Amino acid sequence: MEEFFETNEQFHSGFVIQEYRGRWSLVSARQYDTKEGERKTTLRFGMIEIGKDKEARLPVAVELGSTRQEAIETLLIAIRHLEGDSQRATGQDVPDFDSSDVPF
Repeated sequence: MEEFFETNEQFHSGFVIQEYRGRWSLVSARQYDTKEGERKTTLRFGMIEIGKDKEARLPVAVELGSTRQEAIETLLIAIRHLEGDSQRATGQDVPDFDSSDVPF
């Protein structure tokens, strides 16, 4: 399983960054402890419409791109957008982001 990024300590939920069939995605996930005391990560699945009157049980994911570089660029745009929202509120310039700090 890919590295788990916890975003909610109370419910041990978050996401993993996954490459599957040539697409990079953020996939909703959660962690739990087994009876043996081992920490496991599991993807969250949901019923997703895939066509007219057709549904499938698939991982809940946000696609980022078809290459690792596209995924990084998509995430950087999202980061700049989030930074811009908070910085625009204070009248500050939005700084450039260094992609060398991206953990994947």
